[in-house]
Amino acid sequence: MGKEKRELTLLIINALQDALKVVYKEEYNFLGKILSKIYELPSDKWEDIEKILVNIPYAKILNAFFKILEHIQKVDKEDVLYVILSTATIKTIGEALSELGLDEEVYDKLSDEDKKKIQGFINGIKESLKNLKQENPDIFDICKFDLNNFYENEAIKEILNLVSKSVENLKEIKYEYKNETKKFHIEDFKRKFKEYLKKNFWLVVEGDKNKFKEFLENIDNQSCKENLKIYYKNTYYAEIIKEFEVEPIFNDERGVALKDVYVEPYYYIYEEYEYKGIEESILKYLYSAFKRKKPNLIIILGYPGEGKTSLARKIIYDFVSNQIDIDKNIYLLKLRYVKKPQDVLKENVEDIDIESIKWELEQVIFRKNTEFKLEDFEDSIIILDGLDELLMVQNYLSDKADKFIEGLLTKLQIQYPNLKIVITSRLGYLNENKLARLGKDSIKILKLHEFTQKQQKEWIKKY
Repeated sequence: MGKEKRELTLLIINALQDALKVVYKEEYNFLGKILSKIYELPSDKWEDIEKILVNIPYAKILNAFFKILEHIQKVDKEDVLYVILSTATIKTIGEALSELGLDEEVYDKLSDEDKKKIQGFINGIKESLKNLKQENPDIFDICKFDLNNFYENEAIKEILNLVSKSVENLKEIKYEYKNETKKFHIEDFKRKFKEYLKKNFWLVVEGDKNKFKEFLENIDNQSCKENLKIYYKNTYYAEIIKEFEVEPIFNDERGVALKDVYVEPYYYIYEEYEYKGIEESILKYLYSAFKRKKPNLIIILGYPGEGKTSLARKIIYDFVSNQIDIDKNIYLLKLRYVKKPQDVLKENVEDIDIESIKWELEQVIFRKNTEFKLEDFEDSIIILDGLDELLMVQNYLSDKADKFIEGLLTKLQIQYPNLKIVITSRLGYLNENKLARLGKDSIKILKLHEFTQKQQKEWIKKY
């Protein structure tokens, strides 16, 4: 108990000293001495604490705290947007540098000359922002700031231009990252800075709503949280789109992406205990099924490398680019990366909990920000990609997959009638005969069709 009290007292000392020395120097010195005496007391003498605490000037301390809070919270209306953007800019620079491998540990190993370049870059940005505020104060008018078109605001354009020009001074920097020497990549930094600036803008506002009360009252009653939530969702979808539309396949030097060569696969459908080949796009079947109440659950099977994950990305791409005529949101969860696999795959069928899937999806979309929830979850389409990978990671036997699907289907039919789930997995992990008996209309089992000769030629031609 003595150790806990000492730790608590130390926290009090640190917090109060930092606050009180700003306002009342005398009370700060006096209080510091009193708290130090408390901290030095042996654990068997803590009953004497009342004798010491009785001398603390509580009224003055409270008054000091209120003055501190008032000072912190008060930001003049004409400075609010400038303060937010300045803070977000510096925060974003740090995040972009870290993403490129220049975190604190790597920074400490840089030469003194390179450290000066980075510090000079950051200090230069701070000074330039101050000059920008003095020369063109109108662009920091919160009443004119358009949240719906964030990157179209003059202040944002100026900041992006400022950072884009200033960062050129870092192009000669080299550093060790993951056992290899890297040269500072200017274009990667610019891209990451622009990508993260909007997010950090909202994180700064959300982090101190009292301080930026003036801002929140002058943005046409738009909700700070709601805007940040929208940003998280947009970023989540953008990352999946990038995997489909931008990232080269097979590390292709020409930059050929999945989108450039994608050929829609045909499929087999499991009916009357056998697979029947259907020579039409599986997407046509899926997009039609998404509009209907049944089936509740769709399983897509295939051999390794046959395109299950590519199909999942294609669905998200079509959804985001408005190529699917549907009034539900579609989300993708990669099962191999779930945080709590033991909560997803329960031992008993009746214990399978769809809420665990919702929790995992929220972790991915909202980056562990527990304040945000997927309100539309129960009326959406969820793609669970790679059930086989989850089973392999957990060293589970294949009957675990059957139990998982049976439990999901039961919950979907009873508790989540408007939720539709699509699961992808390798062949051999599921018992199709057993699952087909769970409900003819409620569950559909599809298998990816191997490419026909015509599809092979089409892929080669695109590549």
